[in-house]
Amino acid sequence: MLDQPARTAQQTVDDWLYEETDGIVQSGPFAGVWLSRAQAWESGALSPMLLGCHEEELHPALEEQIARLEKLENPKVVNVGCAEGYYAVGLAKRLPKAMVWAIDILEEALEITAECAAANGVNLIIKDNMDNAFAAPDLVVMDCEGHEVSYLDLEVFPALRQATVIVEVHNLRDFPRADEIIIDRFHETHSIENVVEGGRNPNNFGMLQDKVSALRWMCVCENRPCLMNYFVMRPR
Repeated sequence: MLDQPARTAQQTVDDWLYEETDGIVQSGPFAGVWLSRAQAWESGALSPMLLGCHEEELHPALEEQIARLEKLENPKVVNVGCAEGYYAVGLAKRLPKAMVWAIDILEEALEITAECAAANGVNLIIKDNMDNAFAAPDLVVMDCEGHEVSYLDLEVFPALRQATVIVEVHNLRDFPRADEIIIDRFHETHSIENVVEGGRNPNNFGMLQDKVSALRWMCVCENRPCLMNYFVMRPR
């Protein structure tokens, strides 16, 4: 979590970049998507989302899955921990034939996601239960702050055996062995690629090149609590 001075500084940067971009994602898999300025979660990631470099490490896997799913008649996508809708709306826009579930524990997050979906002209399934969402998913994108251990359970949700899962892994104090638990559960049914958080280069963005370095780097900072990693798990 950001302390108050850092949070204030980040909000100032987010305000500036939101005005500069009119809330439109500038690059990456979801270029052209409109995002709300409202934030239910204090993640500090709005500016990287607007630039399009948020979780840049996952862009190849996302493009791979989009290319796979657009060949299906009715692909099913589940975004667990949708926050304000970046992934849910972005994937729905890239995959117009898909049924996309947006799931979050915060009611405010779901309301912002619904606003974002309407503004982008896409339909999402919101406020549904996990049993329906995980009945037969083709792709699951998950970021739920350690609770991935609870959801990624093949005994509870056996249909996950056929799903590709992209999950942010949180080996934090409350879930110190999340990576080991998930590998143990999925290594027989899935190939597991470990994707480690990488750096960002703010100088790749023309709109930042004439700005002071502190502002440039804050625009691409995702405010991670530690070095993060993701599992891209593909069915065997």
